[in-house]
Amino acid sequence: MPNLDLIQTYIMVIEKQSFSQAALQLNISKALVSMRIKRLEQEIGVSLLIRNTRKLTLTEAGHELYLQFKDLLLNITQSIENIRHGQQSASGILRMTSTYEFGHQILWELLAEFCQQHQALHLQCLFDAKPYDLIREQIDVAIRLGQLHDSTYKARKLAEYDIVLVASKSYANQMQFEHLKQLEQADWISNLNLNTIQFWNFKKGTEQLTLHEKTKYAANNVQTMKQMLLANLGVAILPKWLIEQELQQHSLVQLFPHYQLGRQGIYAVFPNQSYVPTKTRLMIDFLAAQLPDLLNQNRSKT
Repeated sequence: MPNLDLIQTYIMVIEKQSFSQAALQLNISKALVSMRIKRLEQEIGVSLLIRNTRKLTLTEAGHELYLQFKDLLLNITQSIENIRHGQQSASGILRMTSTYEFGHQILWELLAEFCQQHQALHLQCLFDAKPYDLIREQIDVAIRLGQLHDSTYKARKLAEYDIVLVASKSYANQMQFEHLKQLEQADWISNLNLNTIQFWNFKKGTEQLTLHEKTKYAANNVQTMKQMLLANLGVAILPKWLIEQELQQHSLVQLFPHYQLGRQGIYAVFPNQSYVPTKTRLMIDFLAAQLPDLLNQNRSKT
């Protein structure tokens, strides 16, 4: 079996897609990186990488070996971490991502508490709308909202939240909404991150009506959508946690509150590996325990 130095170097080259970047990360020379990869190929007896001036391409054997080596290294790291720190201690670097709005408005309060409990942890937060490749970007956990797309990642549901149809008080008075069908004449503010045409199901008891969102204005983040609403531009469906304050202050009003829209899920998404590092597992367990209560507290205020 190849030694751990060869395995670790191979994994780093694949994830960084560069001999030079792998060398910097491992604090060794590029020549030594190249030597280790060549030695690994010689020991195994197959070609793992196709090299050219622009990029590295994995052979079929190279891809299969990367997946197996990644699990092997995680198993070893997990065992050492468990022995050194015990099962209830998070340490090392933990990289996580979420949308800016959810990270800033909801998550951060909980993350600060988690960091206080695990002071050996080095937390790195990437709060934006970028669809990160968790493996290549070395992200431990992503917090994702709404409907999950099929992927090779693992996911755990943490909580649910309400979405509500809202408008500014001025726009609602101007339109004089009395029936759901009037929404077909409204100016809709849409989320550009939702790539498909949006149809919304409104339910009240056994009554159900499906409406098509006819976009007039759009933005690629919910914060800008909220500002468009406050500027009296139209109606939108937004997460209730985002607009709790505006609803309390009546700068935004919920339209047709007796009708329900489906609740949305909050998920922890993480790499599909046989071992989940202790730091990641503890973070996910903590959020699963705390998020529902935090969202319910906010929900009860409105």
